[in-house]
Amino acid sequence: FGASEETDFILRALKQGAKIVFAPEIKVHHKWGGAAHAGYGLEHMKRDFRSSRSRARGTGAIYAKHVAPSYIVLRGCLAPLARFALSIHKPRHAAIELGTAVGRLQGYFSWKRLY
Repeated sequence: FGASEETDFILRALKQGAKIVFAPEIKVHHKWGGAAHAGYGLEHMKRDFRSSRSRARGTGAIYAKHVAPSYIVLRGCLAPLARFALSIHKPRHAAIELGTAVGRLQGYFSWKRLY
């Protein structure tokens, strides 16, 4: 997928009857992002859009692969569009939210087309 591998693994394990236990001593760290700086411009927006789109494709593929209910797919795609509209005055946030919506749709329809 390029992202959401952990979610896919857990969903497949649960389908096979695995039990989930809480282990507070285990930590997972995903390094991504960074603070926007004063020179934030179009190239930074493009980078943030591409990065969030790439990660969000995995979520869209998860929706299709595991046959998520339509309300989950709609919420997952419409929520970032709503956040995009609300953050249009914050270029970095807007780029990330739009990339997320586009990526989820691409991942969903790419998976549907392949399988």
